[in-house]
Amino acid sequence: MGSDDSVSYDTIVKGGHKFAVLTLKPADSRHLFTKELIGEYSKRLQQAVGDNVQGLITTHQGNWFSGGFDYHSAPPVEDFRKLIAEFIQLPFPTVAYIRGRAYGAGFTLALLHDYLVLSNNSPLSLRQDELANGHELPPYAVALVRDKFQLLASLELLVSSAYVTAPKFAPITEYVNPYVGWTVDEVVNKLLQPLVGLVGRNYGSVRKILLPQVCQLVKPKPAGSRL
Repeated sequence: MGSDDSVSYDTIVKGGHKFAVLTLKPADSRHLFTKELIGEYSKRLQQAVGDNVQGLITTHQGNWFSGGFDYHSAPPVEDFRKLIAEFIQLPFPTVAYIRGRAYGAGFTLALLHDYLVLSNNSPLSLRQDELANGHELPPYAVALVRDKFQLLASLELLVSSAYVTAPKFAPITEYVNPYVGWTVDEVVNKLLQPLVGLVGRNYGSVRKILLPQVCQLVKPKPAGSRL
């Protein structure tokens, strides 16, 4: 499967406004992050910016949003850091629409979106499983969780590798509860359309303010510096 087959790009037009939908494919894949998949996803983000969309939804085919990094090869940690930096600057609201599993770097990508919309049934499961699987947690993954959640929830997610599952979605219940079980139409009508008037550079600036720790870590690094 070529990288061009791994992320599809579609648009939804509502009320004269265009919204992008990125879908991780195919249905029988865990959508593990390789350098190629990250590059394809980045290309789709650039396409959305070029199309002047008013919002973006990332979703998936099959039971996996993403299983994280592909550890059968060198994990593309630096490429993912650059993707995070690119994502944070997007001038429109973003929604992760998940009906399956998001683990490791997949969990990080889900949380990177402004809103997280989850289904209310199996096989929905989110987990930051890097430590549980003997891998090092990238600093930007830790920073993103700390920017979004209080210390106790962060410890459960990062150290205990807690599973986030229906119906309670602990320890991030308050973060996801307002949108559980929504359809794509509801996401567009209730989340994205009301924010159309805010789209622009200032929207991205607010996101940076809300994510100060991760922004500090994903800034372009001087030549010769280490992660």
